[in-house]
Amino acid sequence: GPGTYCESVTIERSVVLTGDRGDVNVAGPGAGAPVMDGTGLSGAAAFELSAGVSDVTIEGFEVRNYGPDDNTGADGIVAWNSGTSDVTVRDNWFHHLGWDAVLVGNEGQGVHANWLVTRNRADHWYAYGLELTNTTTSSITHNELSNPTSDWSFGVLVYAYVEGARTVSASASAFSISARWWKVSLRSAGPPCSRA
Repeated sequence: GPGTYCESVTIERSVVLTGDRGDVNVAGPGAGAPVMDGTGLSGAAAFELSAGVSDVTIEGFEVRNYGPDDNTGADGIVAWNSGTSDVTVRDNWFHHLGWDAVLVGNEGQGVHANWLVTRNRADHWYAYGLELTNTTTSSITHNELSNPTSDWSFGVLVYAYVEGARTVSASASAFSISARWWKVSLRSAGPPCSRA
């Protein structure tokens, strides 16, 4: 329910975590969204998905103050492993994060599948607002991104480099970004990435 939670949650099985989704036609949560606050949790993520987890939804939360800046563990939602699938991240507000709002990927150990990242707001992140690395059949749509905190930040990064994974694909579309500068990068070291 509503309230402020100063913790890091590890997700090891299928689950639907629903706060206050608010108006489902507008990016971000409703006014009564529960708050995940990382104050005092150096280098932790608000939500961390374990390898192989499937059928997860995280919706309607405010996620803030996971840091410090330039700390690769300080994310809103992270699945930096392999094999997660059928994950939906929607109607959340991520802000003041030391790395990414949403970080999905790995160093080449495998592929993630069927991620949908939609109608989220993200501001004041350090590295990448929304990142899908080594994912297949996944989408980033209708998100609002603003005010990254480093001068090399990316708004959206979709990157595929798992060798032999010819079906790796992800798309990014219909998003709004306002910042002093930012980037969208769709990169591939083999199979193509697409922007719809």
